[in-house]
Amino acid sequence: MERKKYQISLIGKSCSGKTTWIRKNKCEEIEEKYKASQSAVYTEMSIYFDRRRIKVEIWDTPGQEIFERIVPIYYRRSDIICIFVDLSKEIEVNKDIIKYIEKIKEDIENKKMEEGNIIIVGNKKDKEIEGNSIVIKEIANKRRIKYIETSNIDNKYFKTMTDILFYSIIEEENENVIKEIKEIKEEKKEKKEKKCNIN
Repeated sequence: MERKKYQISLIGKSCSGKTTWIRKNKCEEIEEKYKASQSAVYTEMSIYFDRRRIKVEIWDTPGQEIFERIVPIYYRRSDIICIFVDLSKEIEVNKDIIKYIEKIKEDIENKKMEEGNIIIVGNKKDKEIEGNSIVIKEIANKRRIKYIETSNIDNKYFKTMTDILFYSIIEEENENVIKEIKEIKEEKKEKKEKKCNIN
């Protein structure tokens, strides 16, 4: 059955461009002066993918350390979790990426949430410090996590909400196809066994 709704949570440190990325996706004016989010902000979008209209519910979570305890409340209900990383600054691997991945993994193991799609989003590609993307790709490949790059300023690098969903929907639908094939094989096997028992 085709899904018509996805919930996405954006997490990551302050100044990584989460809020601005949402505004750009909604074709809203981008604020030049940075203002840190003081709470999680909910917004909705409708996009069209493969001739389908899909509703997207988005939680934009605050990145300051004082809010770290409340962030899991939002991503635990999400189908897709985007970890935003600022490519224009020196990356602190443990603080910028690993701690989020480990917390999500811990929540899955403790049955606080179902396993969802994690995507690392390297933002501000137009101002990237050389070598940052290589470091993130190594982490993503090692942990089998998707990684994409974007820029809220330079349209040459900008990745849309549709791009994010594409990575997740394709994987989900491939898994469903594999599951259906397995079920068909099992059904054929059972029918064959029953026929053999009758004979």
